Amino acid sequence: MDSASSRAEIERTLQRYGATAFTYGCTTDRAAIGFEASGRRVRFELPMPERESREFCLTPTGRERTAAAATKEYEQAGRQRWRALALVIKAKLEAVGTGIVTFEEEFLAHIAGRSPLGGP
Repeated sequence: MDSASSRAEIERTLQRYGATAFTYGCTTDRAAIGFEASGRRVRFELPMPERESREFCLTPTGRERTAAAATKEYEQAGRQRWRALALVIKAKLEAVGTGIVTFEEEFLAHIAGRSPLGGP
């Protein structure tokens, strides 16, 4: 699964749980996803791996990787982070949906403010 697939999965999940807006942006070192739900604006920042990091340039035994192999490792790390974010958001929304926690309890650290559109 590539990062675009994970972003699309996040958006579908948010829509299924009643999110009214969705946004995505990225820079070289981080990505962000935002949405509006339950009258709140929520934002998740996702730190992205550094392309030139040793973990991508060298094998676990310390041998240098080819440029193609390093790129493959870097892209895999990015996909892994997006997949983890998709799972986290889905789990949080499921916990809210089943009444285990409230929306505010589960998303407090990521609430960016009240939605101008209001909500419950």
